[in-house]
Amino acid sequence: MTRPMYATLWAVLLAGAAGCELVKLHPFVPCPGPTQTTWSDVAVGDAFGCAIDVDDTAWCWGSDPGLDGRTVLQLAAGPDFGCALDLDGQVGCSGADTAGQVSTAPTEPGFVDVTAGTDHACALSDSGAVSCWGADDQGQATGVPDTTFLDVHAGDGFTCGREAGTSLPICWGDAPAIDQDTPLAALTTTGAGVCGVEPEGAVVCWDSPVVADDLGEPIVALAGGADTACARSSTLDLRCSGD
Repeated sequence: MTRPMYATLWAVLLAGAAGCELVKLHPFVPCPGPTQTTWSDVAVGDAFGCAIDVDDTAWCWGSDPGLDGRTVLQLAAGPDFGCALDLDGQVGCSGADTAGQVSTAPTEPGFVDVTAGTDHACALSDSGAVSCWGADDQGQATGVPDTTFLDVHAGDGFTCGREAGTSLPICWGDAPAIDQDTPLAALTTTGAGVCGVEPEGAVVCWDSPVVADDLGEPIVALAGGADTACARSSTLDLRCSGD
């Protein structure tokens, strides 16, 4: 069975899709109850999914980790836990807490992005600083470099982000070796691998089963799951690659 797509895979590519049919593209979980609304964000874990409606309310289905009904701006999903960013920029996580990925989440406001990996999570503040928590056996939580970032992406035992000012990828933890000397327009993790989008729209990947050529170009949006990535082209074509 193909592994489910965590974190923001459908959030990036399906955000704003009307109705429930597009959410059904994920084969592992049923569609949420309401079918007449428009979704602004979607996150899918092993056995659950959550979506944000136009009123910033989270709707969850399957084995909800505890995000249903919350007023939030963004969702992120690990295999068996989820995190959300509320209207004040505060992070809240719920679900399995095997490595502190729920109970040790930061309590202060001011975050603008949140991401969930296998058993750790990270958030990006409005100043570009990254905070991570949860599992740290590979340094994925405490090994954050002393710099500022444009975004942050949690993977399986590692974390990556694009550095502010250079847009170059920087990773810590048990991350793949990335040889990239040109800026990236986007970045994502794919389980144990990493993929990015170069300025002209070409996809490049490291230690990932994703075949970059299968995604086509020019790419304007890219999102990764467990061993999988999907991309949206400038002509709104949607393509996926991986295991």
